[in-house]
Amino acid sequence: MKLIKIPFSAGGLGKTLGTELAPDKIIDELKQIFLNEQGVKPEFSVESVKVNNSNITETNENIYNHIMQNDEMPIILGGDHSITYACFKAFSK
Repeated sequence: MKLIKIPFSAGGLGKTLGTELAPDKIIDELKQIFLNEQGVKPEFSVESVKVNNSNITETNENIYNHIMQNDEMPIILGGDHSITYACFKAFSK
């Protein structure tokens, strides 16, 4: 399973401060899981997208390009809601 971290928080007009911390917190919690329902420890790789909190357009381009370079459907860990468009644009291709 591939996880892509997008620690972005600039799309919420100041109301989403702290959402950039969520991807790392989620990864930390996932590392604490010992076994899944089949008795197997979940395996995952983690990648990060370069974000620019002062430029939403650039960040969305980075997100789109990063997802398009993957051969498998990743799980996206964001950030605020403004990353959604770039993610779904890539998924639709």
